[in-house]
Amino acid sequence: MNKKILSVLMALLLAFLSLPVNKVFAADDEGTITITNVTTDDEFYVVKAFDIELDVETNSVQYYRLYDDNGTELDARELLDASLTEAEIRTLGIAIGSKVTVNGETTVVASDSKIEYKDAPGGYVFIPKTTSDVYDVMVGFIQYTQKDGEYTIHADTITAKKNEITLDKELVNNDIVGENQVLTFKITFDVPKYPKGATDTKLVLSDILDAGFEFKTDSVTVEGLKNGDPNATIQEPAYTDIKGDGEIFKYDFVYDEVKGYDQILVTYNVVVNGDLVVDGDDATNNNKAILEYSNYPHNDGNYKEIDDNVKVKTAQLTVIKLDDDEENPKKLKGAKFALYRKVTDQEVFEGLTPDADDYVLIDTIETDADGEAVFERLAYGDYKLVETKAPFGYQRLKDPITFTIAEDAEGPALLVEKTVTNTKGFNLPNTGAAGGKVMVGLGTGFIVAAGFLLLIDKRKRDNAKA
Repeated sequence: MNKKILSVLMALLLAFLSLPVNKVFAADDEGTITITNVTTDDEFYVVKAFDIELDVETNSVQYYRLYDDNGTELDARELLDASLTEAEIRTLGIAIGSKVTVNGETTVVASDSKIEYKDAPGGYVFIPKTTSDVYDVMVGFIQYTQKDGEYTIHADTITAKKNEITLDKELVNNDIVGENQVLTFKITFDVPKYPKGATDTKLVLSDILDAGFEFKTDSVTVEGLKNGDPNATIQEPAYTDIKGDGEIFKYDFVYDEVKGYDQILVTYNVVVNGDLVVDGDDATNNNKAILEYSNYPHNDGNYKEIDDNVKVKTAQLTVIKLDDDEENPKKLKGAKFALYRKVTDQEVFEGLTPDADDYVLIDTIETDADGEAVFERLAYGDYKLVETKAPFGYQRLKDPITFTIAEDAEGPALLVEKTVTNTKGFNLPNTGAAGGKVMVGLGTGFIVAAGFLLLIDKRKRDNAKA
């Protein structure tokens, strides 16, 4: 080959090799950002905030920001002369997060309590989308690191900052209750720890009662708790009481006034009324508390609701009155029954006065044309059923019938049924105690009267002889 031509080719080759190459990316130049301490199935938006590129000519890594400090996407990316501080990166992430819309953004879903996001080198912002917990903004990097003159991909492992919000509504009494009984409900919920710079700190508690309960409006107390212990009674304007349709109350809390507490405790009383349903289905006798809060407090209008529902049960006794005809028993109308319940020590302490056997009268009911007497809305406890009057021509049941409604009763166990059989005849007076004294008195009277009559008869006969 001509030496002149060869020298020209060599010169061209050297010139080509000396051309700057700023971007070096291979198809497999990807890394994985791992985020731990997240709740399975929580969803997050992912927004790329930084381009990170390897400049082979200068043997350096270049960082380009894609958003300005207000979170608005730049028309042209901006080369960073120096790395941003951790605080600046977090502030930028918050700003970007506040501008996120639901459309057109990549989303990831937590699985096995973690997120694994794979992509090209860059800085990525993770923003809560559908979550139960309150998360701080998270920014992770997939970038180049140099070792022994070679660049490799390095990615972040991030521990998510979050606080799990819980809501608990409980019935202080046993959940098998009776009519006119006073019940106490307690609602406890966590105060969200919104991160610095939060723009939306909504915190609203609502409570909804079924028709079987009469709300005692003057019984509500609102307390702040620290480490589980009462700290102070919270007064308005820390919260605003809003009466809503179907709600007994709705408290809109002022976050700055309650953020120093770990939890808030709301306590109130209701009275069981005649609308409480016996053995109702899941749609009845419900008492639901609802907590609404911002689960991404850097973006207004992104809220989460959690609720806790308390199902209240009540029992029923049906008395069936029959005669003793084995082949064709007749249903008997007009029998009267009194139902008594054994009181608890707490009820005595609260002022309930029982009889000598520690029972109180619940109600007295007469059997109807079907021979039935139904005692509704009974609480759990020990009971005795006493027949106080038998139908005409039948003997009254002498001994009471005892039974128990268990604290954990449910389903058929809440529907107690007792059949009482009467025999024909009339009850004679009792021969014991007061009844015995009456019989003795009557007997003595008859004897005295008989003796007096005999004496008169004897005198008449003596006078006749004289």
